[in-house]
Amino acid sequence: MPRYWIHSAPDNYTEDGQRACARGDRCSAPRIAQEGERTVRLPALTYQAFCPLDRNAISKALNDLPELFVRVHQRLDKSFQVAGGPVVSVSKSAPVPISLAADELIRLILATLVSWEERVRTVAQLRPL
Repeated sequence: MPRYWIHSAPDNYTEDGQRACARGDRCSAPRIAQEGERTVRLPALTYQAFCPLDRNAISKALNDLPELFVRVHQRLDKSFQVAGGPVVSVSKSAPVPISLAADELIRLILATLVSWEERVRTVAQLRPL
């Protein structure tokens, strides 16, 4: 009887209930196999979605995100320091962000987190938000 997980029911499990790491070609602990005369890298076999090495890397990356997000905001806050000079009038149109690179990074973080959430929700067969 195949082993099922709360978050997925993969079709590519082995007889003992293991399946290939979900990171596929990017697996951090690949198996080496021979296909004819060629040596190929295959994802590690695991009982969970990710092999232990990838699970630790993903966990570390997710744990580091809040600190990195705070650091981005700290950099942005430093640019808001007011100089002691005359008041300058500005246009009524929306201003350009303080740092276009930081604004792009924040948008990238948000897009990445939303895409991960959608993928996890799809694999776990959860209701959409």
